Amino acid sequence: MIKLFLFLLVFFICPALLLADKQKNILIIHSYSQEYLWTKNQHEGFVQHLRHDFNEPLTISTEYLDTKRVTFTLEYQKKFIEYINMKYRELSPNLIYVTDDNAINFVLQNRNTLLFNAPVVFSGINNLDLEKRLDTNHFTGVYEIKDVQENINLLKIFSPQTKEIYFLGDETETYNAIEQDIKNKQVHFPNMKFHFIHAKKFTQVLSELQNLPNRSVVLLTTIGGFETDDRVNQTLQSSIDQLSNIKNIILMSMEDAYIQNKVIGGFVTDGKKQGDLAAKKARKILQNVPVENIQSTFSDANTYMFDRKALLEAQIFLPETIKKKSKILNEEASFYLRYEKAILNTFFIGLLLMLVFMALIYFISREKKQELLLNQRNLLKAQKVLRMNQRIIENIQKITHSIYWELDNETSKIFLVNTTNINLPLQNEKKISYDDFFNYLIYPSDFYLIKESMKETISSLKSATLEHRILLSDGSSVNVLNSFEYSERDNNMKMIIGIMKLVDAEKNDVNK
Repeated sequence: MIKLFLFLLVFFICPALLLADKQKNILIIHSYSQEYLWTKNQHEGFVQHLRHDFNEPLTISTEYLDTKRVTFTLEYQKKFIEYINMKYRELSPNLIYVTDDNAINFVLQNRNTLLFNAPVVFSGINNLDLEKRLDTNHFTGVYEIKDVQENINLLKIFSPQTKEIYFLGDETETYNAIEQDIKNKQVHFPNMKFHFIHAKKFTQVLSELQNLPNRSVVLLTTIGGFETDDRVNQTLQSSIDQLSNIKNIILMSMEDAYIQNKVIGGFVTDGKKQGDLAAKKARKILQNVPVENIQSTFSDANTYMFDRKALLEAQIFLPETIKKKSKILNEEASFYLRYEKAILNTFFIGLLLMLVFMALIYFISREKKQELLLNQRNLLKAQKVLRMNQRIIENIQKITHSIYWELDNETSKIFLVNTTNINLPLQNEKKISYDDFFNYLIYPSDFYLIKESMKETISSLKSATLEHRILLSDGSSVNVLNSFEYSERDNNMKMIIGIMKLVDAEKNDVNK
């Protein structure tokens, strides 16, 4: 009995001990609060990747230094160390993941006072000088590179005549690192003038921005640390809302979390991608790959990201080369895509009913024995076919030498039907972008004439007709009489519908 008892004890306890041995504990320390969108994105990217790709049991614990609202003093750090050591004394982490500069500085400065000596993976680090200070046997991660050069290249595409750019920041440690990096790269842009607007108090930067020239481009660096006049940390949402109310500026961003309200976006640091890349390094460490064999990442964590509505309001149009590799926020599906299933179902049901109806007519006609009745039916059918053919011919005559188009004002897509015998650019495209419509179809000198007429049509709800030129595939042009009007469907589908008729063809018809 004793031997049986010992056998059962070993049988049930050993698997539990083996499972406990495989258990991996991860401690996450964030610089900012759990509600800060940049922090939340990094956290989600990191945790989702590990939960999906790491098969062993994981215990993930998360702490927040919250340094945008709490002053990052030595006394605060000392108290936090005592709290961490007490809380995780019995649950020593196998790995520490930190986000942003304050968290890694906290771990780096207090490493000797921590009770555990776990390897550290980081993301969102702006201070590139840390690369020289961090021990590669214990630290690896993803640096946050604010790509100034790519954003200025974007600015030149949006507004080639712009020669000045304003960088806005909150005077935090992270901002100071970003500003120094921008100044180091200023030598690459001899024809551009850089201005730096930064302060702790938000009202101070607000007053400076309101005095800038019209359509000044303001590039947001880091703005989560602004304070009110009462020295209270201002929420990111409040800062962006107030910045969006300034009429004379165009807001670009170098961080995905700031693309809200009227911030158009840019080549931004992608929080989820940062967290995902950090998780890949963490997974290797948990699989016993030496830290020194896992190099830190300085690129691949940025993304083209834009808000469609903000772009339209700022009257900025993305070239297709940029749009194809961008994440577009608030992109609404076209009418067809929204109701594609219902449209297709209706079509096939109608087709089936038509086939059934035709089959019934066929079988009924076969059963009729009277030749006269059959002849009458055949005559009626012939007459119907003749009338239908006549209507088709009349309709073709009406639309010959015409180009039908409609602009979906919500999606900025143009549906184009060419029933003429001329070859247009993008001939095989059923739907083209607003930009391509003007760049490839409209004669350059007529751009603004048509755009202004379209704006007037929307505001006045009146139809418009004007004569202008359109481009052909061979580079030549023809004159058209363009008639269009504004239409609103289902209270939310705003359209501009038009017909371009060849002027020369119209004259020929009159002469005939």
